[in-house]
Amino acid sequence: MCIKKLIAYLFNPPKPVVIPFPVELENPTAKAIDISVSDMLNQWRVKYAVTDDSWVFWSKIDIQIVDGWPINIDPRVSAYSCTDNQDFSDPTKSHIRMRAVWASIGVLSFEIDHISYGNLSDEQKQNFSDTLAYIINTESDALIVKVIKDGFCTVDGYAVDAHAQIYRCCGGQMPEALKQYYPKLF
Repeated sequence: MCIKKLIAYLFNPPKPVVIPFPVELENPTAKAIDISVSDMLNQWRVKYAVTDDSWVFWSKIDIQIVDGWPINIDPRVSAYSCTDNQDFSDPTKSHIRMRAVWASIGVLSFEIDHISYGNLSDEQKQNFSDTLAYIINTESDALIVKVIKDGFCTVDGYAVDAHAQIYRCCGGQMPEALKQYYPKLF
């Protein structure tokens, strides 16, 4: 039986897993003054196929590109961006800050996803974690396994970051079983 599997593997190797939206590299020469938040939001809207209904919500978020960290943001929070809000259900109370060197559609989608995750109930968050753990443990979706392993996320550690990394790298190409845990994005 093992020889048959080996022969089958040699003549029909598994296809490599390709991440739809790979993580972008830092742009060390980028300056905040040269980056249009409006253009970046519109590019995200197109690339991630944001619906018109969802756009009404997302277009109200305060997004700022900065060259350095403002004095009121702890630089240990993140190397490149942060989401600061008290009420995730109200987009006018959500704030995203990105360092210019990291400003990209991927980082924007990652931070936007934190707001989406904040709109989940505790039960939905647990269900997401359970569903993701099942996918990882059974390796039932090679794309999700690769995103989590390549993104250095853990299901048990910070589910919010695993949630965001999946959205950032997969967008609408994530498994249908997970899309229900991405409010206002699909």
